[in-house]
Amino acid sequence: MPTTILKDGHFAPFRVELDESSGPTSPRFQYALTVAVWCDGGPVHAVREERSGSPRRKIHASGELSREAAEKLVRALEKHDALSRAFDHVGDAQDDKGHSCNRLVVHVGEARAEVHYLLRTLEKPKHTAEAEIVKAIKEAAATLPVAG
Repeated sequence: MPTTILKDGHFAPFRVELDESSGPTSPRFQYALTVAVWCDGGPVHAVREERSGSPRRKIHASGELSREAAEKLVRALEKHDALSRAFDHVGDAQDDKGHSCNRLVVHVGEARAEVHYLLRTLEKPKHTAEAEIVKAIKEAAATLPVAG
């Protein structure tokens, strides 16, 4: 069944979570990104946390997404049928050194999908849909005003 979040101009309750990092690398190239976007039937809210290497930098942004940013994200979730993307691309690689294990979770109503992936997974043509979903989440979160 296709993912439907926006119907008749209203957002269904949903939540999207993204946890992504560089994994073990030189401190100056390390980064971690955490994004949560949710709607309980009203406005769409989001929180973005970014941490990066040397010099150490931390960014916190939160607030209500604009209608345009929220609709763009939701269109990507629907287009790429985000709820059908539940699988683990990491597998045994999570025990190997040198990999970052990343996570994408989508909740729509009672339905839930979770994807575990390596950064290189999203570069493969057969995972274009997952890459587009991650890109849409990052773009929506980037519209938030940075605190500070």
